[in-house]
Amino acid sequence: LHFIFINKQLDSSNETTLNENEITPDQLKSLKKEINGFYTFLQEYSKNHLLLNFGLIPMRLSADSIIYRRLTKFQKENTFVFFDKRFPGKTLGYILFIPPIKDKLSSSRIWSWTLIFKFGKFMFESLIKEEGYEYIFGSEN
Repeated sequence: LHFIFINKQLDSSNETTLNENEITPDQLKSLKKEINGFYTFLQEYSKNHLLLNFGLIPMRLSADSIIYRRLTKFQKENTFVFFDKRFPGKTLGYILFIPPIKDKLSSSRIWSWTLIFKFGKFMFESLIKEEGYEYIFGSEN
């Protein structure tokens, strides 16, 4: 939880650990699946030395202008593209960061790396399967 954002009110005595009663069994299952899936994705590329060549840039600087134009203002400001530096024109994926939130979050954290297209809009699906939640952090286009 030092790097990812789960929109749950954690116990004030320990704000870096999730307890069983803070998320549902299905959400916990999804969280584990998403983290393991991303780790597996990175591990599969380990033979190609992706981690040594991992690049991350703001979406506005990428060549993915078709997607960029269809994002909300908040998404445009907080979405990053990750890629292999040896192949900078080939996007491997997207990461949406949640910026610091007063009295809740002191630093930026990852909210999602799953960009989906649903109901005619691009949105992110959180690690616990919340869809489009990022819209509450910013206004629509």
